[in-house]
Amino acid sequence: MKSFLISLILFVSAWNCSAETYYVSPTGSDNNPGTQAAPFKTLTKLSSVLQPGDIGYLRGGTYTSTAGNGASVHFLIQNLTGTSGNPIKIWAYPGETPVFDLSSVTPTNAYPFGMVLNNCSYVHIKGLTIKNLKQIANGSGVSYGFAFQSSPNCTAENINVYNIGGTGCTIQYSNGSGFLNCDSHNNGDGVSPDTWNFGDGFTRSE
Repeated sequence: MKSFLISLILFVSAWNCSAETYYVSPTGSDNNPGTQAAPFKTLTKLSSVLQPGDIGYLRGGTYTSTAGNGASVHFLIQNLTGTSGNPIKIWAYPGETPVFDLSSVTPTNAYPFGMVLNNCSYVHIKGLTIKNLKQIANGSGVSYGFAFQSSPNCTAENINVYNIGGTGCTIQYSNGSGFLNCDSHNNGDGVSPDTWNFGDGFTRSE
C-alpha cells in the first residue's frame, strides 16, 4: 500500500509538471485556447501562457503589426522565465516559415523595434523571418529588427532579418544570450546625420 501511494504521488507530480504545446497563426484568435485546431493570433497572448518546458509553435504565413506607426515595439515577447533544463521554446512549426512583415509601418517613433524579447530568461526562438521595417523619414533615429533586452541566457536560432532601416539584430543587457545560424542582411541607415553609421547586421551593448 505504501509503495502504491508513493507511485501515485510521483505520477501526479509528473503529470502536473508536464509541458504544454500551444499554437499561433495569422488566422487565429486570442479568444481561442491555443490548440492546433484553434490557435492564438498574437505573441502577446502566447507570452501570457508559456511556462518552463512549454513550446509555442508559430504557423507559417504573414504576421502584420497592429501597434501603429508610433509604436516603439511591434511584436513583443516578455516576462517569460524558463530554466536551463526546461527552456521555453517559441519555434516555427516544422516545415513552415512565420514571416513578420512590417512593410505597412511608416515609423513616427525615432527608434522602433520589429520584435523584442524583453525581461526573459532561457527562451529559445527559432525559424522566424522579420523584415521591412523602414527608418523614420526625417533621419532622427534608426530602426531595429530583432532585440534581446534584459533577457539573459536566451537564444535566437535560424532567424532571418532583413530590409531594416538601421540595425538588424541587437543584444542589449542580456548576458549569455546570442544568435545561432542567423542571417541579418540588406539593412541600412540611409538618412540619419551619420549616414550608414547604424546600418549594422549585429550589435551588442552591455
